[in-house]
Amino acid sequence: MLVDHIRVGLYQTNCYLLKNNDHMLVIDPGARANRILEMMDNYIIDGILLTHGHLDHIGAVDAIVTQKNCQVYCSNEDLEMLNDPKLNCSNQNNIRVTSKVIGISEGTYQIGEFKICVYATPGHTHGSLIFMIDDKLFTGDTLFKGSVGRTDLPTGSDRELRSSLKLFTNFKPDTIIYPGHEELSTIEYELKYNQYLKQK
Repeated sequence: MLVDHIRVGLYQTNCYLLKNNDHMLVIDPGARANRILEMMDNYIIDGILLTHGHLDHIGAVDAIVTQKNCQVYCSNEDLEMLNDPKLNCSNQNNIRVTSKVIGISEGTYQIGEFKICVYATPGHTHGSLIFMIDDKLFTGDTLFKGSVGRTDLPTGSDRELRSSLKLFTNFKPDTIIYPGHEELSTIEYELKYNQYLKQK
């Protein structure tokens, strides 16, 4: 599996495009739908995965679904957020996902050509998820290189996030982390240098 990505929108969200043969899975298409669509070439789009429901991770969903007729997956707990600008923090831009979204929870899923292990990591939002796909860990806004997601937005919880961070001690040290913003990292680096993991 190959992983490509593009940083999109005001908050420079990492949108990931996972490629397996002629199939593609998209994670967090937050903005710039036309640019993301250009990167899809002739791939079969197996689905769109959302790590959580904030505006900067969902803004291009409907445009991609319209063009590619693909399924969208998000945690059951964040479904309401997708269609509520107050909850997804898009009051000024009124961003909503009107496409059909399939609610998922912790467990293992087969979406097209991709086997996905889903872990619930409430904290940044109550429904935040991370995905392990082909030994690569997509952490959304739960874990960044050297930092973690904020908890002062709707449905966020510092207590829940502290509890969720314990999960990262279970992964192999050489696991590559693909976060929702900024640079890639590894579990080994975060356990050694991330003060939030040290305080878990």
